[in-house]
Amino acid sequence: MAENLKLAVQKKGRLHEKSMQLLKSCGIDIENFQDRLFVTASNFNLDILFCVMMIFRNMFKIMLRILELLEKMFCLKKD
Repeated sequence: MAENLKLAVQKKGRLHEKSMQLLKSCGIDIENFQDRLFVTASNFNLDILFCVMMIFRNMFKIMLRILELLEKMFCLKKD
């Protein structure tokens, strides 16, 4: 049995509506998601986690830090 694809979507705000519209336009059915933090699409192997913006900001900061460290490692190897 295949594991479901995981997707994080902003719970509220300007990205939420557009994200949900995009999923719907792709034919992915998601029912009763308004008051839930986690749902599974009924017709696709997809799990959706609804996150607050703070989680996205923290992930972004972590990714930037990782990129900075990789850049430093790459620059050290070049010299």
